[in-house]
Amino acid sequence: MKHVAIEGDYFRISNYFVSYRVPVAHLASITEIRDNRTPAITLYFEPPTPFGRRVRIIPPTGLFVFDRESFEEVAAFLRSVVNDR
Repeated sequence: MKHVAIEGDYFRISNYFVSYRVPVAHLASITEIRDNRTPAITLYFEPPTPFGRRVRIIPPTGLFVFDRESFEEVAAFLRSVVNDR
């Protein structure tokens, strides 16, 4: 898993040792996994990032509780980025 932040027109993707800037326009699609114990979103990039084509993130959650509202906000934002591409 990676830490992902948005800075202007770029994603900053980090594995906590090194970080890379990836243009937001390179986000090709996303998938959402809600049925897992730890719900996650996988970002698919084209062309691939230095970390590969897929980057998995875990949106904000409450302490030991799945925060559906925060997950939905992050997923909706990422879907809008893909649709605006």
